[in-house]
Amino acid sequence: MTSSVLMNILLYIPLLLSSLFLSDYKVKSQVPDICRVYGAIYVETQNRNRADMMVYVDKDGAFPEMKVFVQENQFYADRPGMWYFTNDRYQADFVIFIEKEEGRTRHIISYTDLESEAGCRQ
Repeated sequence: MTSSVLMNILLYIPLLLSSLFLSDYKVKSQVPDICRVYGAIYVETQNRNRADMMVYVDKDGAFPEMKVFVQENQFYADRPGMWYFTNDRYQADFVIFIEKEEGRTRHIISYTDLESEAGCRQ
């Protein structure tokens, strides 16, 4: 192999590696679909920009996009609508910010007392 070919290969290796890492970052940084949110949830209270998504809690429960059942054990929060609230941001699967006004977000949730009702309403 000539030195110019070897040099070209060496120049493209970092480019290839960075594109692999950046593609993972882009997937992680996208706003998740509310119908895929479950597991450990941390509620951001200070800065809405640090949250994965903003949600509005509908007190009436008439037309929510998702009904949420709050689990007391993180291991049972294993499907959409099953949420376990954690106080540790770094242990959370998703970070949410709860909006006070309905018009500031497109994700509307309500809480349910029945585990069988939890999940997305599409």
